[in-house]
Amino acid sequence: MHGDAALLEVISGAAGSFCKGLITYDATGFLLPSGMKLSYSSLQSIGTGEWGQEELGYLSTPAAHRKYARARIVSEKPPKETWTSIYGGKLIENIIQALARIVVFEQMQIIGRYYPVLFQVHDENVAMIPDGQVTQAKELITRIMSTSPSWAPNLPLACEIGVGQNFGDAK
Repeated sequence: MHGDAALLEVISGAAGSFCKGLITYDATGFLLPSGMKLSYSSLQSIGTGEWGQEELGYLSTPAAHRKYARARIVSEKPPKETWTSIYGGKLIENIIQALARIVVFEQMQIIGRYYPVLFQVHDENVAMIPDGQVTQAKELITRIMSTSPSWAPNLPLACEIGVGQNFGDAK
């Protein structure tokens, strides 16, 4: 099964799985192996695309929900710009990004047990390390950020570490 088919099954209320059973879904959205759920509010067919394929969309903002509700109250079709387009490739990208965020966040929590984590930038955890503990911290953080999560034990991970007096100097 691919992302497009999974989206259509969610719309129909069916349940199933794909990606070798790692991702399950039902009418409420897609359950990731970590337990996080991706939901697409009011997911439905919104018409036919320029190539004749069925176009799918969901409501992604409070403003979109208001436009949708107003249109329904007066029995009109919600304007096309109300919908955020979704298709199989975009679904897979969203799943990958969500899983990457979960991995980096879980790593941040573990690093935070040892050193204060100041912030994250994309797939980076930035921690404050006392001068005398840099070598030890680099080893520990490398081990933490190279360890696969329990829900994906075969996921290959690696990392690079930079050190500096500020984020811009960390190399």
